[in-house]
Amino acid sequence: MVNKKIFVGFIFLVVVFSIGSFVNARHEWWHPFGEPQLAPFNATVTVQSAAPRIPFVVNISDDYLGSLINQVDVTEGGISNAYVVFMAEDDNSNSNLPSGASIGIGTGAAQIEIRVQKPTGVKPTELIVSTALNTQCKEVGCDLTICGVSGIGGGGSLSNQRMYMCNLSVMQFYYEPRADWRVNITISDLSGSPVVQRNDTKLFEYLERSSIFNTGNITWESVSLIATNQRATQNLTLNNRGNDIETFVRIRAFNLTGKSYPGQQSFLPARSFRSNGTIGSECINGGINLTENVDRDVSGFLLDYGPAVSSNLHFCIFPALNSLGLQLVDQLYNANGTLAQYPSTGTKSWELTFI
Repeated sequence: MVNKKIFVGFIFLVVVFSIGSFVNARHEWWHPFGEPQLAPFNATVTVQSAAPRIPFVVNISDDYLGSLINQVDVTEGGISNAYVVFMAEDDNSNSNLPSGASIGIGTGAAQIEIRVQKPTGVKPTELIVSTALNTQCKEVGCDLTICGVSGIGGGGSLSNQRMYMCNLSVMQFYYEPRADWRVNITISDLSGSPVVQRNDTKLFEYLERSSIFNTGNITWESVSLIATNQRATQNLTLNNRGNDIETFVRIRAFNLTGKSYPGQQSFLPARSFRSNGTIGSECINGGINLTENVDRDVSGFLLDYGPAVSSNLHFCIFPALNSLGLQLVDQLYNANGTLAQYPSTGTKSWELTFI
């Protein structure tokens, strides 16, 4: 028993002296057999910046009073504006979110990136990435029916929320009309953290619009009195400035009166003309016989939509003009004028109706 006690005591002394010597070697103010003296020290905690998020996209609108919320109408032959209003929040405080009347576009610090995307449909998928050239974003006053409301966003605190409006001038007139266009929004805070949050839950409808305009006129440079099936030297070219596929067109024709020597029997009757949407079919039986002041449906016509799409209506004078029993003289014949002037003038401009 005596040997065991001595052995334990020896170990204890060795340990005490070892620790004491170690500490003494590093801290002259701590002595192995004295009271420890506490030195001052700092405590530092780094709180990581929380990534901002977009909990709620309010609505999407355009420049047209006739459009409903979350609808964008077509600007004929041009580009429509889509205005997107959304709320963002940051757990670190709204002072960490971008602010002001002009906010940078992109994925850098304190910037917003916003784009629209169309799912695959009739036309190829379009993905329009916003740039500073076609998109502007700004902070707007927080709508108190949205900001600070519990259940909308994280906690509903005004102190960590801001509201924004972005104008995307990107919707081309020829984009596909659909109800499932999608808005993707990304926002980054002032810290420029690479962790950014995206909201792609908002859908909007791009409306359908028919907008057709014609270039030029229908022209026959020289017509024989005895020939049949005389095709026009210049047909009617139609351009689509909307996003509607046109397959049905009606023509209301009027007689062509003489310009130099107008007279009761000096005119080209509308019934002497035929039309078709397919070249080579305007003179045959597939061509539609036109009738004075009557709508006639023209077959073979198709006008798609796209960046630069056009189609032609083809025309033919099919009977021999000397067989009509009219007093035709060598002069220019045309059809122009308004409905108010007709029928006293005997003619007016031809009319097209797309169905």
